[in-house]
Amino acid sequence: MKWPAAFWRTLVGRRSREMDGLFSKLTPRAQRIFSLARETAERMEHGYVGTEHVLFGLVELGQGAAYNALIKTGCNLELVRRGAVTLLQEIPSSGPPQPSLLPTRHVRQLFYRADHEATAMGERYIGTDHLLLACLFEGGSIAANVLLNAGANYLQLRLCVLEARDLDYPAPP
Repeated sequence: MKWPAAFWRTLVGRRSREMDGLFSKLTPRAQRIFSLARETAERMEHGYVGTEHVLFGLVELGQGAAYNALIKTGCNLELVRRGAVTLLQEIPSSGPPQPSLLPTRHVRQLFYRADHEATAMGERYIGTDHLLLACLFEGGSIAANVLLNAGANYLQLRLCVLEARDLDYPAPP
């Protein structure tokens, strides 16, 4: 599903031109993750889209390179799912759904980091695996804490992703 530019502008706010370029690089599965994140935030009446919503979307999707990498590295997916759901339920409602859900600072950073991950791997698109690596790299986010508690490791996941692509790039700085 192709999302209109207006959707991305409401998600990212003022940096719309620059962010439109990043969003246009999302694979269909990565777009679906953000669709699930936004739907979850709306359904739970949260006034923003946070990394916890993105992580929930990633796990709910149940497919893609990120999901496969988590399984292959032995990350406890049930613990990730429960952690994300618990966190989402603990967030107080901000009332009826708002016309535009703003992303948190961590979600904006997640996009830039995912683009960096993709570029470092020589990719022209941002996939679910790049989003996962970006979630973990952004250490102060809620999603990173849930993933770390479930046994996820940035370096192991990055190596797994690279092996799946048969690439040999060094870890980004």
